[in-house]
Amino acid sequence: MMIGFFLRVLRKLIDIRGRISAGAIRNAFRAASEKASLLRKINDAYEREKELGVKLFNLQAMVVRLSQRQGAAPTSDGEALETIETLHAMNRELRIRLNAATCEQSWQLRYIEAVIECADPRALSGIPPASLPVAKRTQCLPALIDAWKPSPRAKLSFVLATYNRLPILKLSIDSIRQQSLSFPSEIIVVDGGSTDGTIGWLAEQYDIVTVVQHNRIPSQGNCRLKSWGYFINLGFRLAQGKWVCMISDDSLLLPGAVERGVRHAEALEAAGKNVGGGAFYFRDWPKAGQYFVQHTLGGMLMVNHGLFLKEALIDVAYAEEDFYSFYKADSDLALKLWHAGYEVVDCPESFVEHLLLPEEELRLENNETLIRDRELLVSRWSGLYFDTAAPMMYRQAFQHFSDFVDESNTVRAFEPFATAPVS
Repeated sequence: MMIGFFLRVLRKLIDIRGRISAGAIRNAFRAASEKASLLRKINDAYEREKELGVKLFNLQAMVVRLSQRQGAAPTSDGEALETIETLHAMNRELRIRLNAATCEQSWQLRYIEAVIECADPRALSGIPPASLPVAKRTQCLPALIDAWKPSPRAKLSFVLATYNRLPILKLSIDSIRQQSLSFPSEIIVVDGGSTDGTIGWLAEQYDIVTVVQHNRIPSQGNCRLKSWGYFINLGFRLAQGKWVCMISDDSLLLPGAVERGVRHAEALEAAGKNVGGGAFYFRDWPKAGQYFVQHTLGGMLMVNHGLFLKEALIDVAYAEEDFYSFYKADSDLALKLWHAGYEVVDCPESFVEHLLLPEEELRLENNETLIRDRELLVSRWSGLYFDTAAPMMYRQAFQHFSDFVDESNTVRAFEPFATAPVS
């Protein structure tokens, strides 16, 4: 394999206008040798990272076994989760260190490969030593800098969960892409095993990080195997941004909504508020005419669509995965944030259109899962955010409305679905 590589380099050199020099040959072989050495170093670093992953898994298993042996009460589960999150944080730190160690080697490797492809004797003689700073290296071969351009780390991560809603999902993604943000962002979509072409379409989108977690198996009755909390947490945990923007796969962000939401949340942070979430105003189209934010038990503001501080999500161990089936995990997440000392604030200049078709509305009105999940929410927070003696509005969800009118009529993109099936 290495001999073939050397021969390829020589052929490249010979093809350059018939000119070749002993010095160029020496430099070509030196480049190949450096490449082999760097590959070994990078491989060693990846092996160390795999070992760290195994150690993390073993530590997590140990935490779970200890909590089971001690007959832990439900409250101890949170401590176990906290410990596991701490281990995750340790693992992330170790990965960062490994990446820092291998980043330099990876840069050199890509640089050498680009030089060899160029096969210019003058370029080969100019391969910079590892001790040169990157700024100096870029002066050697400006034309080869395109060999690797690492993207900036996202400040905000969009997270959506989807299942068999491709036509509407495309509209949601388009509304994200049209946000014209002044900072780097990423899009993460968690798919529950769609069968309508969604997975294939997502795989072709260069700007989307896709997670496929099959959640319905025909041989098992095609019922859901995992909760909403489990799915949304897959996206939350992957998110690299300081802020996570959660919207539904049947929603449209109005122009400028995210930029204004982040600016508002960070202004409140600067003023001393401990912001853990930012609720965007939304309306259920075509049923609702006004945009609103929603308050859950105890009158506490929650996020149906909007922002979460990633650090706050980590602090409260993300959304509940095992308590609720599908509904009310978002209400629970908001109450966990409030209980941990964070505030959920409204973002008065951030708006979302949510598609709620009549058949979906009817399904919600006669939904045993929704009833059960609400009962679980009440029992979980009774005495803290639920009091039977409190006024009715504090014992159930209520809404706070905005008089905003969307002059751009963003919702018109949903009009075809009001009279036609989704797929």
